[in-house]
Amino acid sequence: MIKLTKYDKEKTYMYPNGAMATPESVLKNYPAVEHFIFIAETDEAGECLFALENLSAMRSHFSIDPGLFENDAIAEIEVIRNTPPPEPKPDAAERIAAALELQNLHELGIGTPKIVEANYARGLWSEAALDLAVEKEVISAGVVEGLKTAQVENAEKGRA
Repeated sequence: MIKLTKYDKEKTYMYPNGAMATPESVLKNYPAVEHFIFIAETDEAGECLFALENLSAMRSHFSIDPGLFENDAIAEIEVIRNTPPPEPKPDAAERIAAALELQNLHELGIGTPKIVEANYARGLWSEAALDLAVEKEVISAGVVEGLKTAQVENAEKGRA
């Protein structure tokens, strides 16, 4: 997790390479800090200076309301930067594999609970496929109900 704070031109940090980031060395490397508001990107302890970013540029980049106070804008940018990227959508190979697994389940009754749960969680199998897995006794009806409940809860969280 990264931490963003307003650069105060007085604190001494450490650069990732181990060199000291004194206010003088930061000013030498980033002369604009003397005239503009910058954000310091650090580790959680606030010791290692990973980057200095212009607050105005970051507001524009992340579409942050220009009417927000500096600290509120910095906090909003920090939340955005620390939000994990969404899980990638299934690619063609994963969709083909899921279709073949469903075909094996349908025709031969071959499958495992792990495969059923993973394909449903990734959106590759429908509720009808879950019902087929119960019918073929690959997974229990109780587990299926738990999967469906979890899917509904995740969808509600996504809308919130």
